[in-house]
Amino acid sequence: MVPSATVVPGDVLLEAGDVTAADSQLLAANALTTNEAPLTGESAPVEKNTTPTGANTPLAERREFVFMGTSVSTGTGTAVVVSTGMKTELGKIAHLLATAEESATPLQDRLARVSKLLLLIGVGIVALVAIAGVMRGWPAIEVFMVAVSLAVAAVPEGLPAVVTIALAVGVQRMAARNVLVRRLPAVETLRNATVICTAKTGTLTTGVMRVREVWGGDGSEVLAAAACVEAELVEDGVSGVGDPSELAILMAAAERGIHRGKIEESNPRVEVKPFDTLLKRMSIQRADRRVYIKGAIESVLPLCVAQPDGVDAANTAMAERGLRVLAVAVAPDCDVARATLQGLIGIADPPRQGAVTAIAEVAIFVSALPRAPRGGRTARLHVTRRQSVP
Repeated sequence: MVPSATVVPGDVLLEAGDVTAADSQLLAANALTTNEAPLTGESAPVEKNTTPTGANTPLAERREFVFMGTSVSTGTGTAVVVSTGMKTELGKIAHLLATAEESATPLQDRLARVSKLLLLIGVGIVALVAIAGVMRGWPAIEVFMVAVSLAVAAVPEGLPAVVTIALAVGVQRMAARNVLVRRLPAVETLRNATVICTAKTGTLTTGVMRVREVWGGDGSEVLAAAACVEAELVEDGVSGVGDPSELAILMAAAERGIHRGKIEESNPRVEVKPFDTLLKRMSIQRADRRVYIKGAIESVLPLCVAQPDGVDAANTAMAERGLRVLAVAVAPDCDVARATLQGLIGIADPPRQGAVTAIAEVAIFVSALPRAPRGGRTARLHVTRRQSVP
């Protein structure tokens, strides 16, 4: 273990459970997955390998690299550091944020065009009056004074005050709807908005997976699932190291008095087959000669010679509610082909407290905005749920 500040290009490092301290290229990977949510926003762990990709490959698809700020969810690997600090992908994002320039709002653009137009008109009128005065033989000082007077009169001194007052009235109306505005031009910008986008994971949701439903009956599915994980909970029981779905299973098991430490003591593992993206399942063989299996239901069911009635209907119902469904099975005598389905576990990332109310208030507020000068305004609320394959 070394401080992240001492990591330099060329160092070889990577250990399951660590937060990557620098952008590194993998030299070896064994069922390695990383949590890249802080960098790309992808909530599901990303599988890593040593297969090289091109320089123009999108960041989210560069599977032979692990990036600074991401954490190792499962597996092990060895990587060589290729960039640190501001030269990393996370550092590049920080640089872009630090050097980003604020763009003008639509109102500011229109005011700039009006100001230029008034300036051109004013200069034109002043020039015409000055030429007419000279042609009529007016004294030069008199022509100059008239030109200056016209130029001063052409400047709309009251325009900034009028615009500020109008925006202040808008801020007052928004404050009555519990909307806080830091900058006055944002009032006019919001009026012109047609789409409002927000991230889900960690923004509208807590960013921590939780077991929402268990289907199967007597609780054996939770015990079997807890016996088929590689994640580890810390002492507080609400956080840990490893795959978010496995941490959710361990927390649900702990609520039922089932702890991984006790399982390891009484029934130690003999063989581990990490999660395979092609098979969509993982398995752990323990000292009792049973193989504990969990994964996607379409991958686990073909191994089962016995299963509870109604499993297909239960899977469909849980999936329609937006849950990530995991099937859990146990095979006796180390024979994976003779497994028995224990049940289904539905996992989801719960919304933050007040998130639903906030979304509804945004929809109501947008629908109450004044109608646009050209055409009407309709407030539409689109909620998209992306369900990842376990």
